[in-house]
Amino acid sequence: MTRRPTDRTLRRWLRSGRPARVARLIDVHPGVVARLEAMSRLDDETAQTLGEAVAPSEDFAERTGGAVATRLDAYRALGLVGDLLGVGWRTGQLLLWDTSGARPDEDPPPVDEDHDPGGG
Repeated sequence: MTRRPTDRTLRRWLRSGRPARVARLIDVHPGVVARLEAMSRLDDETAQTLGEAVAPSEDFAERTGGAVATRLDAYRALGLVGDLLGVGWRTGQLLLWDTSGARPDEDPPPVDEDHDPGGG
């Protein structure tokens, strides 16, 4: 059985960045958990001050909602600009290339001699 460490030793083990020793000790001495909780317990004034310091402001939800709406509007506007640029690109393709998809520097697609485009 291991000897029970002092509170000072427990603090040093926790601050060392290697709390595995404390975890092993908890397995052997279940009462260590209560000691650790007592060591880390805050007085009422400190707990209240800390709670006030980390509590969100009263208008937090409103400001967050507004920021999200602004960001979504920006994404929509960016999508619209992308669509408009895409329309210009597609229009340029239609004007520069024939409907068969062949580019001017490529050989045209073979013509079907048996097909009459005039319908007759």
